[in-house]
Amino acid sequence: MPAAEPGALVAAPPAGPDVTDVPARMAATAEKMADTATEMAHTATDTATRSAAAAERVADAAERVADAAERLEQAVRRAQWWSSRDDRPGADDARSG
Repeated sequence: MPAAEPGALVAAPPAGPDVTDVPARMAATAEKMADTATEMAHTATDTATRSAAAAERVADAAERVADAAERLEQAVRRAQWWSSRDDRPGADDARSG
């Protein structure tokens, strides 16, 4: 590229995009991102609260099932005990049958 002659006018660079509003646009975007993050945090908190409540209900139900299983096991043991006795009510009828 040849050097410019002394006193010659130098052409201005081509005009680029207007960047004067970039800081304002960046600030608005950052604010929207912060609002979205806040909403996500609230949603996560709500979800965690509901999940904890559901887990508590499941634990309560599991305890009730365990209690029912214990009662059923006791009833089976009683039935087995009664069926093993010769002097249970109606045993004579069954033997003579």
